[in-house]
Amino acid sequence: MPPRLNSPNAALPNQNPSWDDLVAWVESDLRRQVQGELPPGGLVSVTGVLLTTLRRAVPKSGFLNGSFQEAKNYIRGIATNARREKTRNALANKRQPENGVVVSIAEGLEPVDVSEREAQEIWEAVDRLPTEFANLLRAVYIEGFTQKEYAEQTGDSAKQVERLFHRALEQLKPMLGHHFE
Repeated sequence: MPPRLNSPNAALPNQNPSWDDLVAWVESDLRRQVQGELPPGGLVSVTGVLLTTLRRAVPKSGFLNGSFQEAKNYIRGIATNARREKTRNALANKRQPENGVVVSIAEGLEPVDVSEREAQEIWEAVDRLPTEFANLLRAVYIEGFTQKEYAEQTGDSAKQVERLFHRALEQLKPMLGHHFE
């Protein structure tokens, strides 16, 4: 439970927050928030995100000079970045073709186990696509980017990337028909 303003160790609105108050807030409110934002499947743990958040916040303790709300906002931003990074890395590790795991286009884009040879055939087919299609598919399926993140990276609109993604899959499906029948 976050510290209450009437508790003896809570930071008053105009006083600098203490680490104890912030850690209590991280363990209660921020834990619930991060848990609600994590994708299903347990690829990333809430505790892992919170530990990374606190590890990154400690060296930058200058934010303790502000109000409790400013400190919470700062830590919340670190937690958001840590969650995104950990999720992206977990998805990228799960989808590495050398691990024999790729994305099934016919099955609603869920990971499926395939042999190493089949994985190699799939990524060779991706390489035969136009460069913009291949780059997008690799970013989404290997690097774990969302379409929105890819759009931000390339400067395209989210709608343009969505159309590009669907065109890439439409061109790839006939090339891999025997894999996904």
